[in-house]
Amino acid sequence: MRVRRWMWAGALAAGVGVSAGGALACEPLDEAIVAVVPAAGALVAPDAMVLIFASGSALDPEIDLIGPDGLAVAVEIERRYQAAQYGFVREVRPQAPLAPGAYTLRVDYDEASGKEDVESGFEVDEAHVWDLEASAPDLEWYRERYVEPTGNSCEWGAAYQRLRFEAEPGAVAYRVSLERGRDVVQQVYRAEEADAWHGFVMENVGCVRVAALRGDGTYDGFSELCKPEKCVAYDPAPTQFDVTNWDEVEGCEEEGPDQGDADRDDAGVSGDGGLPGDAGWEVEESGGEASDQVRGGCGGCSAGGPGSTPGSVALVLSMLAVLRAPGGRRRGLKASVHRR
Repeated sequence: MRVRRWMWAGALAAGVGVSAGGALACEPLDEAIVAVVPAAGALVAPDAMVLIFASGSALDPEIDLIGPDGLAVAVEIERRYQAAQYGFVREVRPQAPLAPGAYTLRVDYDEASGKEDVESGFEVDEAHVWDLEASAPDLEWYRERYVEPTGNSCEWGAAYQRLRFEAEPGAVAYRVSLERGRDVVQQVYRAEEADAWHGFVMENVGCVRVAALRGDGTYDGFSELCKPEKCVAYDPAPTQFDVTNWDEVEGCEEEGPDQGDADRDDAGVSGDGGLPGDAGWEVEESGGEASDQVRGGCGGCSAGGPGSTPGSVALVLSMLAVLRAPGGRRRGLKASVHRR
């Protein structure tokens, strides 16, 4: 028996933009699976976290986790859109710990979709111990600001964020939380995406947190920055994002037209507040308001534009979730590390 639970924390809509050179429509492609966790052939414990990473616009495939007896395991499936990427993550949650043996994760698409089915296998060993040496990755955060929205038909906004977090041995994924006032949006990055810069268009980001996840989805602590290490403001705005030579930027003393977030200082959450999805956070679902819409890059779109990576899209993503953050004392620029 399989139980499905689709979590729609926000609505997904494709946008059509107009560039300076004329109209260029960006339309989303149907979903494409990027990776699965556990990885093919992995040895895991009975409480393994099972994730399916996808780009594009979600379809409705049949998803089964087949156990050692050849029967489908009873699972719940939660789908969450990602705030700063064009895509989503499905979490496949077994209703009981997995028994020892070989498992196969199957994603079967309708024939009319033209998509190839995906299958991946892993092994469960009840004696397996999750190995993670540290779970508070070093975090870097740069930001470009613009006196008015800039970009092209695939990306458009007034603030461009750049993040990079350090790879941690044993991590199977990384959870990044972006605090925007009293709201927090989050996304999950694959292990392979550590040690690389990730850029996205999003305004009013006040704090960034990152944790490295073990194979069961837990972590010991998180790193946090509540002011970019480097930032630049442009007036007039350039025609595309990510034009800064960051080696020539010293800090954020001269951030520019709006002088940072007017409603914040260099704020941080101290103590053991945790990350969205943990027991310490009150979770609410929201469809989002127009003022809260965020735009992200896209790995699966039909058109590109000046300054965008091939296949990026103009997206309007409402908040994936609205999460109340606990109050705390204020911290400075250096990334703080919170241990559990």
